[in-house]
Amino acid sequence: KQHELSVGMAEKPPMRPPPQPLEEDVLPLLAPNSDNMTEDPWKLQRYTRLDSMRKKCGVLCSINDLKAFYNFVVSAEGKGESSSSIMGSNDNIERPRTAVRLEAPVDCLQLFQMDEIDDGDLTFPAAPPEELTKFYSLDGAISISFGKLWKSAYLGGKGYENIWTKEEIDSQLSQLKNGTLHGTYGTKIVNEILHLISKIDLEGKSVLVIGSERPWLEVVALAAGAANVVTLEYGEIVSQHHQINTITPKDFRNAYLEKKLPLFDAVFSFSSLEHSGLGRYGDALNPWGDILSLARAWCVTKDEGQLMLGVPSGMDHIQWNAHRFYGNIRWPLLTINWEPIGGVETYEHGGRKRLSGTPFLFRKVPQHKSS
Repeated sequence: KQHELSVGMAEKPPMRPPPQPLEEDVLPLLAPNSDNMTEDPWKLQRYTRLDSMRKKCGVLCSINDLKAFYNFVVSAEGKGESSSSIMGSNDNIERPRTAVRLEAPVDCLQLFQMDEIDDGDLTFPAAPPEELTKFYSLDGAISISFGKLWKSAYLGGKGYENIWTKEEIDSQLSQLKNGTLHGTYGTKIVNEILHLISKIDLEGKSVLVIGSERPWLEVVALAAGAANVVTLEYGEIVSQHHQINTITPKDFRNAYLEKKLPLFDAVFSFSSLEHSGLGRYGDALNPWGDILSLARAWCVTKDEGQLMLGVPSGMDHIQWNAHRFYGNIRWPLLTINWEPIGGVETYEHGGRKRLSGTPFLFRKVPQHKSS
């Protein structure tokens, strides 16, 4: 039985974000009487849902090329460059050469009312349809490659390890104290994250974990002093540890709308969000899936709360349908309204890709803090 959820510097003044688009401003993916009209029932159904979502999610779904991207840059985190110095000339907009930070307005109630974000789909398309490619690639700024087609769905079903016993959690806590906890990605990653979060105070705090097939990240949070942890995962998981609860996206959304979801002191996620919206795990195609998932987490984080986030890093790229790699474009997009703690010079490691994920710490920037 599940336990009840309980917890209870910009370079220059940033541009004021433009108003969120009205419904008539969103061009439908399948425009009536256009060349791309189709009788394909899958496209008709999926695109109708995406169009409905795009009309409601505002700015978060409207940053679809580099020109729009730079409209929301409020600081360059690396060498103190202004946004004008990192984007090239107006006639030739270049990808950012350093890490930047973005801010944009977010309507939290609207985000949680949109059940389209949580849509499932078991068709596993071998490639993004033509109409969606420009959104996945930011109009060509992010490359896409193709290889093995993954079908790892358990959306709405049971998780990879669907029962987390108290004995298992206690055993992992002991391993962590001895420096031998392997987790999912090896002891080096575990210890790297443990060292990183030692910079923030988690004693007696509440932590939301996004995506966790095995409870190693939860164990790290408990070892750092967290009083309780809530894990958000596609598949249903039963936790038998009194400090760990689990919840599916559907129940997470409903709990927020029913005002039963607490605000969290911190959010942890490692090697999870890079999959959102690619269809690998039985989720429906959604070019903004990762951004919207983390935006929801922002909504349930206390002001000045922290985020520990790790995703595959390097030059921006999508390896369909396995995962995204995050560089100086997608990292800032993913972390809209979060400020790196300690600053970040670049997310790209000299162009090298790190698949296991590169963890960074962020602090929540409350809405309109710097407007």
